[in-house]
Amino acid sequence: DPVEAWLRCGPAQAATTIVHGRVLLEDGYPVAPHLPEILRAHERLARRMQAVPVGR
Repeated sequence: DPVEAWLRCGPAQAATTIVHGRVLLEDGYPVAPHLPEILRAHERLARRMQAVPVGR
């Protein structure tokens, strides 16, 4: 049961994550050549989403 396993073991923090041969997380920190740009775009989009009235 995946839910019981999660409740008993809890989520673990990954030290390194590799997807399709690309390192995305190293020593627990995200690594990307354009990470600051990605984070700025994420913040802009998140603010736009938060500004949308509920029920719309």
